[in-house]
Amino acid sequence: MSASLKSQSRLLKRVLANPDCLGAYAHRTVQKHFKKAIKQKRRVLKDTDPEALHQMRVGLRRLRAAIELFDHAVDLPAPLRDRSLAKIARRLGGVRDLDVLLLWLQNFCQTTELSDAEQTALQRVEADIHQQRQKRFRRMRRELKRDRYADWVEATQQWLAEPRYRLPALIPIELVAPDLLLPLVGEMLQHPGWLVGTAQTQPLRPLKRMSLQQINRCLAAQSDLLHDLRKRMKHLRYQSEFFIDLYTPAYAALVKDFRQLQDTLGSLQDEAVISDCLAQTLGSTWAEQVPSLAQFFTQERRQLWKAWQAMQAQYLDPAFRQQLRQAMLRSREAMSA
Repeated sequence: MSASLKSQSRLLKRVLANPDCLGAYAHRTVQKHFKKAIKQKRRVLKDTDPEALHQMRVGLRRLRAAIELFDHAVDLPAPLRDRSLAKIARRLGGVRDLDVLLLWLQNFCQTTELSDAEQTALQRVEADIHQQRQKRFRRMRRELKRDRYADWVEATQQWLAEPRYRLPALIPIELVAPDLLLPLVGEMLQHPGWLVGTAQTQPLRPLKRMSLQQINRCLAAQSDLLHDLRKRMKHLRYQSEFFIDLYTPAYAALVKDFRQLQDTLGSLQDEAVISDCLAQTLGSTWAEQVPSLAQFFTQERRQLWKAWQAMQAQYLDPAFRQQLRQAMLRSREAMSA
């Protein structure tokens, strides 16, 4: 046996002997989300329940988040590191995004009193989305049946059965968790999206009493920043949730707040996506053809912006930021020490 294999064998034994080290924790996390993702494949291909696609997509997202977070402690084979996983996730996401649009439109039609003309217009939109979905589903199905997907599954299963680690895998998870979390929180707090719609004064605060026209202009100019902030919050939430069991209920409450912020920004983004779909099918005058939906968007946008500004003010507050940083430092073990 070569020196490198002997070293890896000794390292593996030490990790296996210590279930509370970083390597063992990473292995359990990867295994959990890998199993959750791949078990949905058959149901996804049957295409009878959109929830299966949603669960597979979320499982893959969490798996990618775990691989990224623990990369320095685990020695993964090439198929787990290349772009195969990202491409599979994109194919699933493309179909899931249209499922969400269809569910939203169907719910709106069922809960809103619409004129015959409005119903006809929205039926045209739904038909176009269905057609797009069929095309995306065919591409997704091909991806899931390709050798690349099978190779990725096999390589992951092989690594889970015979994992390889790097030296940081031996660090106790309670000791290293804050060091993993604090950089993620720091990146999130420095995101430029927090500055959208703020007064150019110190301390930073959201602009007060913005008119609908001002809100619309702000979203038109900087919606990409808010969308990117939403993705950052989702990524942070996934990676923070890996450590829920190590921390106090106060930490869990903060992670739950990440979800609330993500959902609010997601609803603002959904409006923009739905509006684009309406424009593609009905043209630029879609608001005149479906006035009930245009009015709903106007009312909802005010409410969503108000909710966003309340959370924005909280995350710009120095005291809250310090509270957030402190929460990442205070694991259950640190509290009991």
